[in-house]
Amino acid sequence: MENNQVGISVMALYEKFGENLTHGRIRKTVESEGEYYDLIVEGWKIATCDGEVNEVIDYEDGVFTLKNNEGEFGEITFKLTKEEMEVAFLVKL
Repeated sequence: MENNQVGISVMALYEKFGENLTHGRIRKTVESEGEYYDLIVEGWKIATCDGEVNEVIDYEDGVFTLKNNEGEFGEITFKLTKEEMEVAFLVKL
């Protein structure tokens, strides 16, 4: 698959699906400065935050595999179903 950078809206995923996704969950944090949305995988790792750019590295059997090269835990991969990706997709860069 060619190198594809995409913006992801974790907030849009939360608004459509709530906290639970097929391959992870969303943590919503409300602070005085605003609301923040993080996609969590493997129990506690932040895979990506709302609005971050990620690389699509694979698509197989209706599931996208994405990679965040600038996450809090270094390079981390995560998965979104085709339906989740259609909701989350902001822009291809």
